[in-house]
Amino acid sequence: MMNIVGDEQGKGLVAKADKDTVRSMFHLMVGKPDSNHQMFTRPVCIRPEDIYELNERVQEKLRAHHQESLVASAALVFDDKTTTEFGGWAEFESYNWSRSKVTKEVRLKWQFLLNVQGYELPQQHTLTVKLCASAKPLEVLQAMFSKNPEESDEAEVKFAPVFCRVDFINSVVSEELMAVVDKWNAALPVPESRSGFHDLLDRHKRKIAMLVDYSTPVIFPFASVAYLKSMFDDKDYSASLTIGTSIEVMTWLVFSLMAFTVVVKISHLLARRAFSSIKEHGAYSVFQLTSGDRNRLDVIRRSNKKVFSKFVFSALVSLVFNVSAGIFVALNFS
Repeated sequence: MMNIVGDEQGKGLVAKADKDTVRSMFHLMVGKPDSNHQMFTRPVCIRPEDIYELNERVQEKLRAHHQESLVASAALVFDDKTTTEFGGWAEFESYNWSRSKVTKEVRLKWQFLLNVQGYELPQQHTLTVKLCASAKPLEVLQAMFSKNPEESDEAEVKFAPVFCRVDFINSVVSEELMAVVDKWNAALPVPESRSGFHDLLDRHKRKIAMLVDYSTPVIFPFASVAYLKSMFDDKDYSASLTIGTSIEVMTWLVFSLMAFTVVVKISHLLARRAFSSIKEHGAYSVFQLTSGDRNRLDVIRRSNKKVFSKFVFSALVSLVFNVSAGIFVALNFS
């Protein structure tokens, strides 16, 4: 509490405040609060109504505490390097989303004063939520080679669709707000290209690539020996080895080695193609806000179809050869 009293000579007024008030004012003006942050790497799709729902959840949580005042703001960053900032939440909700721009980042901030035990004055708290699209190659390089820890952290944020930070004095409020964002993120829809089937392929993409890479070279020698056996099925093995037979065997050996080299290279090519196709097929658009975002989503869908076709082709070629070779071996050794 602050009181205004006269000095001993009666020449002026002197402001007097107790220590708790001074400490509260000092902390409010220049104090640096503690911070908690969390990155959410779960693939998600974010629509305007999802952002509005997050604001409702945050406001509902803050109403349960002794909140003095609240300012909610937002900013949109687009791929064309333009930024639109909103001073209030009402302006943000009235924004016209039918724009051709592609959203790169959404920044949401809630600043509020909260009564905290031990402080005479309400203390400022801040919740910041950053929603990001996929990182670009240049941003990836900046993250890898940045020598400044702060710059590195900033670049790493772009790898997660959702990033949350709470600057707080009251740790209980910080944990509750973090939980609000966590539950909101868990309820967001998953992109269609990250369905259960894709997750299954993605988890086992290395095993699939190894299967394509090594299965054919392993089966080929058996098929080659089976072919050699078929060459001499009608001949007498007890007979002496003739020059003609020797030439046939040498020819078989040379062509088998040449064919094996080609098979190994083709299998390796198919394996790389299958691996890259599975990896690329998971592309998705985080934002479904503007008309530009929806157009970008259509482009990604078409690209995913082409990529998946490449994977199917690689897998089928390997499968057909392996099955054919297996049948050939079985028939000749039966």
